Amino acid sequence: MTAPSIDRIPSARGTEAPWYAQFWPWFLITLLASVVIASFMLLYIANRHSDDLVVDEYYKTGLAINRELEDIQRAEALGISARLIFSRERVEIETKGPVSDPELKLQLSHPLEADQDFSITLQRRPDGVYSAA
Repeated sequence: MTAPSIDRIPSARGTEAPWYAQFWPWFLITLLASVVIASFMLLYIANRHSDDLVVDEYYKTGLAINRELEDIQRAEALGISARLIFSRERVEIETKGPVSDPELKLQLSHPLEADQDFSITLQRRPDGVYSAA
């Protein structure tokens, strides 16, 4: 007796459609693909909108903080103080003490995003108040 040829062995699957015509393989592939796409999107968002909390040169930042503290102490010793007034149209600074410069530079710093920092130059008015539109 000879062994039957492979093409004559009956299939256990019968008349099922090929794998690519089935629902479940495509469902699983779609799940995996969506996870990969979501991962790349989150990676892009994390890199594009990262916070500036970690400072690379922390020693230089510490020295700058010490200089700012020295400036504050020197201003207190000279009796210099300022009052900042924000309105919809203007920014004003009322100063007390020996301040007679024709203009002041006001630097506003965002706590998390360094790209949102900006500065304004304020001009001295005849009444001694510094202002900018």
